[in-house]
Amino acid sequence: MKRLLLLTALLLPACESPGKFDLAPTTRPSIQTLRNDVYWLADDAREGRLPGTPGADAAADYIARRFDDLGLEAAPEIGSYRQTFDLPGKATLGKNNALLINQQDALRLDHDYRPLAFSPTGSFEGKVAFAGYGVSSKKYDYDDYANLDIAGRAVVAMRYEPHNNEGKSRFTGGEFSENAPITKKAQEARSRGATALLLVNPPENHPHDAPLRPFVSLGSRFEVAAIPVISITPDVARKLLGGRDLLELQRAIDRSGKPNSFLVDANTATGTVDLEVQRTIASNVVGVLPGSGPQRDEYVVVGAHYDHIGRGGFGSRKPGQNLIHNGADDNASGTAAMMAVAEQLAGGRLNRSVLFVGFSGEESGLLGSRHFVTHPPVPMEKVVAMLNLDMVGRLRNNALSIGGGGTRAAFKPLLEKLDERSPLEFRNIGLGGFGPSDHQSFAMKKVPVLFFFTGLHGEYHHPDDDAPLVNYDGLAEISHIVASAVAELASLPREPYVDRYDGSGMNTGITTPETPDGASTQPATQSSRMGRASLGVIPDYGSDQSTGGVRIGGAVPNSPAAGAGLIEGDVLTGWNDKPIGNLYDLTDLLRKSEPGEEITIHYTRAGKPASARVRLAERKGMN
Repeated sequence: MKRLLLLTALLLPACESPGKFDLAPTTRPSIQTLRNDVYWLADDAREGRLPGTPGADAAADYIARRFDDLGLEAAPEIGSYRQTFDLPGKATLGKNNALLINQQDALRLDHDYRPLAFSPTGSFEGKVAFAGYGVSSKKYDYDDYANLDIAGRAVVAMRYEPHNNEGKSRFTGGEFSENAPITKKAQEARSRGATALLLVNPPENHPHDAPLRPFVSLGSRFEVAAIPVISITPDVARKLLGGRDLLELQRAIDRSGKPNSFLVDANTATGTVDLEVQRTIASNVVGVLPGSGPQRDEYVVVGAHYDHIGRGGFGSRKPGQNLIHNGADDNASGTAAMMAVAEQLAGGRLNRSVLFVGFSGEESGLLGSRHFVTHPPVPMEKVVAMLNLDMVGRLRNNALSIGGGGTRAAFKPLLEKLDERSPLEFRNIGLGGFGPSDHQSFAMKKVPVLFFFTGLHGEYHHPDDDAPLVNYDGLAEISHIVASAVAELASLPREPYVDRYDGSGMNTGITTPETPDGASTQPATQSSRMGRASLGVIPDYGSDQSTGGVRIGGAVPNSPAAGAGLIEGDVLTGWNDKPIGNLYDLTDLLRKSEPGEEITIHYTRAGKPASARVRLAERKGMN
């Protein structure tokens, strides 16, 4: 008997035996159908299934047709297979952008300067300061802002970070460090009182960089920089710096490894960033397999997100190149598996009903699943479990990773039983329900969850995540395992959600890495990228996070935020005596804090101000 790798640390009571409606699927999923579904969803014609695009709409229609062919019903509260919602969409340049030197030298948009797509809108003015690379790092003992008072000033800074003789990072000797992303530079400047960040390409080591950063807004605008961020040409930088030679300034920093910052009192920069942000209409696709037993008014949910990141944007590991990201594993594989589960169960007779859901907006911050649980087509108290399939197409070494096994008592014996039947090895990636995919939205509503995953790979969020790389035999086996789990759960007695392990998150390897010179690639809980200290809040990425605080979608159980009584809908506005204007403020404050530190968090609830004392915890796993 093979050794069970999943849930070895958890001792839970056994559950009752399945009832007469426990009809496990007798047919295996069709490998050819799985292959057809993945190839269709991950075809170049879908252009990466970015929400709000024709490719995403076509994918939603495809899933709806498959549901209809299988005889699934539309959810009564929706009236069709599609549940629409909106999310922050593309940003475009408005008509009122401006940048002037000394109130008289008006510069030309797209020739001399260009706002970046994740800049906030608004106007600014200030005398000029040069802050080298705009980097402040205790880790590398380097600070462009040391002994430099930039309060009320517009900061000119170079992209990247100090270089070595090979043109690579002087800090790491290779790839650029966590200090290089533009949003990090903007936060550093804002924390010292800067009014704007004016970015210029360093003249040495990057010969292929265009004079101005491209205006790239291909995806959802879920993160916004702390202050206006504008790309300027080297010629404009020279004017702002009073004629100083940028090449000499760069070489002085790169060769010495020491900052070379200064104030320019003779020049003032005045500007306006005007961006028009669209709202994108997206759709979840929902099909119902009605139950036949006494609990037919209760539901098991099987979900998978079908959206991806289109032609790149901030979610890409090759951003700014306008390449189609087909997302065959992420998550055409999970979508195909979800439909295969429906096909296996459609001819059976289950006690409970099953909801099959293709979520959109997952890559933008779990927005589709969040909309589903806040506007449910069936009462959420009737949902007994949620099984999520995300990136299940790259099975290797027969290892299937499963998370959430501690969120319900019956999951341990159920998974042991399935593990014994299956040729695959089940591996625990976390007993809690919180993790970087749509199951987290259900866990926050106290619905027990299981997350199925086959691991990261080199093509994750990369244009090369294509259909030929999917392991279709493995995908079929995983589909059968999940269908068997659903059949069992349809008859097992109902059990409450167990939140004991939610503070430890899931060890998926998926964090929120930042591009070498851009914004973070995807959203997650507040602790990702934020150092050792944890507050335990989950930002609401569906709301406007650009100004006025950080609206949260909830608090991690047993976290400092939960202990302080923070709940969904609260808006974090301050940290001790420092304001929280947006998510980057919160990021920076957490990064600079230590576990055990006691702070006062200020927030509003239903428009009324409040505050609470909080002792920060140590970040464990994802949370």
